Amino acid sequence: MIYSLYSREKIESVLKPVLEQSDLFMVDLSIGGNNNIKILIDSEDGISVEQCVKVSRYLESELDRDKEDFELMVSSPGVGQPFKVFRQYLQNIGRTVEVTTNRGEQFTGELLEADEQAILLRTEKDIKSGKKKIKQTEEKRISFVEIRSARVIIKI
Repeated sequence: MIYSLYSREKIESVLKPVLEQSDLFMVDLSIGGNNNIKILIDSEDGISVEQCVKVSRYLESELDRDKEDFELMVSSPGVGQPFKVFRQYLQNIGRTVEVTTNRGEQFTGELLEADEQAILLRTEKDIKSGKKKIKQTEEKRISFVEIRSARVIIKI
């Protein structure tokens, strides 16, 4: 096993000050073989390339390449990627999301709210009424322990 100076805890402690001074939050952090450090960051208002560059430069200045070399990538989570942290739910209130439960059920609708226990989703389904189909709106509360994945659906 290859020992690395750069543990998850070390990177998180280095990142903490720069994140606390802004509205940025960490979505994911992975450290692969050969010290390939990948960090996904975001904010309530989305994130710019300039913000990613600023965080990357800050980390570069705080980590010591003379002690151990590393490769660093700082980016935003990709559009349509599953949510990884609670703040992503808050960030996407009002948007259309697709939620898959642990039982394999899928729900698509507007994310109305999120709290520490669950989300509230407004869904629509077609109901037959005689020869016509009518849309029935329903609000569904889904607990986080029931959610396997959730992601934003981009409408074109």
